[in-house]
Amino acid sequence: MPSRTPRRGRRARGAGGAVAFCAVLFVAGCAPALPSLAGGSTTPAHRRDVGLGGSARVPFGQLRPRAGRADHTGAAPTNGVDELAARYEEAALAGGIVPVASARVGLPHHLDLGVLASGTMAQLSLRWERVLRDGVTQPRWVIGLAPYGGALVGAREADRGARDRDRAGRAGVVGVEVPVLYAVDFGSSYELWAGPRLGAEYLRGRFTAGEAERARASAWTLRAGAVLGVGIGLRGLHVLAELTAAYERWRGRQGDAGITRQGLVLIPAAALRVRF
Repeated sequence: MPSRTPRRGRRARGAGGAVAFCAVLFVAGCAPALPSLAGGSTTPAHRRDVGLGGSARVPFGQLRPRAGRADHTGAAPTNGVDELAARYEEAALAGGIVPVASARVGLPHHLDLGVLASGTMAQLSLRWERVLRDGVTQPRWVIGLAPYGGALVGAREADRGARDRDRAGRAGVVGVEVPVLYAVDFGSSYELWAGPRLGAEYLRGRFTAGEAERARASAWTLRAGAVLGVGIGLRGLHVLAELTAAYERWRGRQGDAGITRQGLVLIPAAALRVRF
């Protein structure tokens, strides 16, 4: 008879594979589109969640990269300080779609610990919940702390010939979010979550335009918004979908130029979550 792999061994390999896949996805995309995908509760103690999906960043107004916006003459910036600023904004503010992977483990005392990879960004989160009412339908508050970091990478420079693998620049990013959610679990079949998304981040790097030398760039960002999400499924398999709407304000410098940008950004996201 063929031997069966012990359940514990299969779970360990499954969790290890999820972490490895998170690492692959970490270098697969560029748009800064960190979702919440919080679900209707923390992960129960001694259980694990693994998720796979996608997220998008849709900026509006001043948050659209300058390279894609015409100036008052009807033309996009093409040289000098304006182009340097455009390269910075292209990486820091650009919209796009990125893959998302997550892994989370339940801890005692209504705590859980998770990691989420979204494009070139990764986030670590520690959450705690307070159940407001026991029963089939369980409302609760979920609060936590979620630091994150990663890289923002500029687009390839098409005019570099043999050096077209080079990028227009890159920057490192560190930040933190403070999730505060009101969540409801309806008999483990339906989940709802909603609440504010508050955070701040710092960016520092170098960007270039054409043959110019790379100029230093740095900026602080404040973000305030709200998220609304829903989950539907049976047993340990759920489909999660959510929408974040946030106001962002960026303030910093690119070379000798000061940069201030503010506006609305939408971050829709969806994922398939397996709990075991």
